[in-house]
Amino acid sequence: MHEFTLRVFFEDTDATGVVYHANYVKYMERCRSDWLEVIGWNVRRVNEQFAIAFAVSKLSVQYLQPARLNDVLIVKVELTRLGAASFSFAQEVWRENDLLCRGELKIACVNDQTFKPIQVPRPIVDAITSSTGAPA
Repeated sequence: MHEFTLRVFFEDTDATGVVYHANYVKYMERCRSDWLEVIGWNVRRVNEQFAIAFAVSKLSVQYLQPARLNDVLIVKVELTRLGAASFSFAQEVWRENDLLCRGELKIACVNDQTFKPIQVPRPIVDAITSSTGAPA
């Protein structure tokens, strides 16, 4: 499981100082991007080297408690499935010992011109399996 820490800024909140619901999805995206960087890749390099993009194809979010202005959040990501042309993840957003939000999502690997599914490139699969111990 990979963790990413962030602070809630004023721009993340509504008029009451509560994090706007769509921002949790952004926080999860930042965590997955950071995870990709940690395993030796990043979205730009993947696109330039393989002409692919990662597209969210399925997303389910459960909101449990609100985050507020200035909270320090821990966003977690865990790879739950590595398919031939997709990844599945479980994600959580925490404030100290309080689980605020959880999500499950599927990311498709697509050609950056046609947006048709394409196999996850072998070097990325190798990086993922070496970092997570998941079978290739």
